[in-house]
Amino acid sequence: MPGLQIAVCVKFVLDPKDVSEESIDSATGIINRAKYKLVINPLDKHALFAARQLQKVAGGVVTAVSMGPPSIAEDLTEILSLGADHAFLLSDSLFAGADTLATSYTLACGIKKFISNFDLILCGAKSLDGSTAQVGPQLAIHLGVPCVTNVSALSWQQNGFFNLRMKLEDGYLSFTVKPPVLFTVNRNLNTPQPPTLMDIVMARSKKVTVISNQDLGLDLNHVGLAGSPTRFKDMFYPPSKRKRELLSGLPEEMVNTLFQELRTKGIFGQ
Repeated sequence: MPGLQIAVCVKFVLDPKDVSEESIDSATGIINRAKYKLVINPLDKHALFAARQLQKVAGGVVTAVSMGPPSIAEDLTEILSLGADHAFLLSDSLFAGADTLATSYTLACGIKKFISNFDLILCGAKSLDGSTAQVGPQLAIHLGVPCVTNVSALSWQQNGFFNLRMKLEDGYLSFTVKPPVLFTVNRNLNTPQPPTLMDIVMARSKKVTVISNQDLGLDLNHVGLAGSPTRFKDMFYPPSKRKRELLSGLPEEMVNTLFQELRTKGIFGQ
C-alpha cells in the first residue's frame, strides 16, 4: 500500500488522581491496573497526533500498539478515534509485571510479526508513571533501526526523508533521517486535538486485535516478571521538613506581621 506505514506505541497509565501507595501490590511491586481507571499516557497522544498529520501529507496507514490487561481493549477505541486505522493489544498474564526491557522486547516481537514493513515507529518520550524514557530506545535496538529521542518538530519530505528537530539541554539539533526509524516525541511537537463526532463514529467500525503469547510464541525468559531484571521496590511520599505558619487578620496587619517575622529571623536584616 502506498504511503507511510506508521506504528504508534501507546501506554495506558493510572489516572494521576488514583495514584497512591494502595495502587501498588506490596507483595509483588506490580501496579494493579485492573483495579483502577487507566488513561492514555499524555505524550503518546502527541505521538498519535503526529502520525495523523504525517498521514495527511504522505498517505499510508497508522497502527497503534499497546500492551496491558484485557480490560483496556475497549479503551483502544479512543486511540482509534484519535487517528489510528488499526490497533493491536498485546495482552497476556505472562506479560504482567514487565519492566522496560521486557516491555520493549514484547512490543518489538509484536511489531515484527504484524507490522514488519513499518517506515516509522512513534513513542512518547516517557510515560507518566515510570518516566524512565527507556522503552523507545530499547525498542529501536530490538527492531534494529535508528532512534532519535525528544523530537520537538517533525515533517515528511517528498524525497523520502523525515525532517526533524531534536531538543537538547542547551538548544536544538535539526537534521534529516531516512526510514525505517523510531522517534520519541515531547509535548512541544504539537497540540493534540480532541476527536470529532465523525472520528468517534468511524472508530466503532475499526478493529482492535488482541494478541496473546500463544500468537507470538515468545521466549518466556524475556517477558513479564521473569524477563525483568529491575523490580519496583517501594513507593512513598517523602516527609516534609518545612514548617508553616498561617497568618490571620486584615491584609495590612498580616503584611506587618510577616515583615516583622522576617526581620526577626535576620532575612531582611535588623
